[in-house]
Amino acid sequence: MKNNEDLPEDAKNILRNMRDDFRELGDAYMFKEALRSIYARATDSRYAGMAFHRWRRLAEETKIPELVTMARTIRDKLDGIVSFWTFRHISNAKMEGFNNKLRWLIRQAYGFRDREYFKLKNLSIAGDFLRKRGASCVINRRRGRNGTPIGI
Repeated sequence: MKNNEDLPEDAKNILRNMRDDFRELGDAYMFKEALRSIYARATDSRYAGMAFHRWRRLAEETKIPELVTMARTIRDKLDGIVSFWTFRHISNAKMEGFNNKLRWLIRQAYGFRDREYFKLKNLSIAGDFLRKRGASCVINRRRGRNGTPIGI
């Protein structure tokens, strides 16, 4: 679903008509927009927590299974969600990306028998990750075949 502000006027009219014809679709769209507005308007964790509690309560009242499931997830994960405001809008997205690269490498390495090569590939990915963030460090002080240090 596109964001409401990104829709051309004719698409907004079509969406209005569809929401009238398909109540659950309309409700789901409005709840999606409500979640977006929480992130856009909440200024602190207290306000965000109250807004998520209200969203959750209203979503449960719809009896739409997907919204009820989402409401339960928000209820269970609310502390972590609200910490986005507590810790000045930080997220773990970069770390998740790094973990996905490591998982990809593990899938690629299936069947390799050389543990040292696998370890070096992991360190290589970690080095790329750190270099992109301006960090520099040496992970391994050993020397390669040509005498140069193995590290980042």
